[in-house]
Amino acid sequence: MNHASKLVAIAVLATLGARAPDALAQTAPAAANDDPDAAPDDSPSGGADADQLVQVIQAAALTGNADGARAISRLLVNGIPPRAAAAGLDALGVLGRAEGAQAVLRFLEHRRASLRRHAVAAAQAIHTPELVAALAAKLGDSDQRVRVEAATALSEVGGAREVAVAFTAFERDVDAMQGATGSPYAHELAKLIARAGTADHVTRLLTFLRRAPFATMSDALTLAVRRRDINDQLKVRIVNDVGNLATSGVRGFLTAIADAPRDFGQAASRAARTAADRISASE
Repeated sequence: MNHASKLVAIAVLATLGARAPDALAQTAPAAANDDPDAAPDDSPSGGADADQLVQVIQAAALTGNADGARAISRLLVNGIPPRAAAAGLDALGVLGRAEGAQAVLRFLEHRRASLRRHAVAAAQAIHTPELVAALAAKLGDSDQRVRVEAATALSEVGGAREVAVAFTAFERDVDAMQGATGSPYAHELAKLIARAGTADHVTRLLTFLRRAPFATMSDALTLAVRRRDINDQLKVRIVNDVGNLATSGVRGFLTAIADAPRDFGQAASRAARTAADRISASE
């Protein structure tokens, strides 16, 4: 992110800090079910209210440097009200500096799911190896939204080390899946597997083609066919196996590959054209 883009992003932090995500700004006594997101704030704030702390965070973020990230991290680690903490995590994400990693790691384990979600977004932006490994651990978080957002983050910044745990989570979710559209969780995990996995991982992913809805699989398989390090034989197999599903949604997938041989390779594009024409002829 260039300096101008950072300034634009930082300018919206006041809105982010002023808007309480979910129930973060509630100050009423904890609900009977002891929901952490509804509990009163018990973090020390040194007498400063959340608005003042958000202003301090914005000023530190505007520096755009390591000192700013360290200052925000110190505030977070020392303990500040949830709304200010959310703004602090957002600011660390905008800065994208490794100096913020330790504070983000701590908040990935925060009792409030809403703050864990802010930490997931910051971890994606900073994505040190330690943070990426922590994102993989969040695939088992108790909150569904945290799990989905961790999977989404990993689909962008995860690597080969995270594929095994992603595959375990993907298979478990597919086995429990209901409905024709699948789940965003499995969809994002499949993208990570297809982007960062080995050819064997991609081959194994392909075996789920009839177990999971095609909407769950299509983006991942597009990523796999686009890869330069996947051989033509596997790409053609992907295209043909998808073509055998013979649905209108499949035809769109095939046509996109057929029309872009520079992106997907000549062999895959030819196979996709043949499969798409076959589906059209049968309709």
